Amino acid sequence: MKIESMKIENFKGIKSLELNFSDITNIIGDNATGKTSIYDAWLWLLFDKNSSDKKDFSIRPMPKNNDLPTSVSATISIDKKYTLKKVYSEKIVKSEII
Repeated sequence: MKIESMKIENFKGIKSLELNFSDITNIIGDNATGKTSIYDAWLWLLFDKNSSDKKDFSIRPMPKNNDLPTSVSATISIDKKYTLKKVYSEKIVKSEII
């Protein structure tokens, strides 16, 4: 399996990111710049878990009161190309106090 590309929207600290992978792709950067978030996005797309093997982790960007959907998509190749996509959006219900 080869990851061709990945698109991340509103996932953890990442507002929008598009990655194109080659045979060897290095993701490098200072601490707290999103390297683990990219890996967490990949694992969430495939397994609903993060890099700590937890299902209960926050994928929502800060501030948490926004209503933008979170999405991760990836194009992979295994003999032919496939695109996987997962979208999470919250339905915000406002209650009235009478």
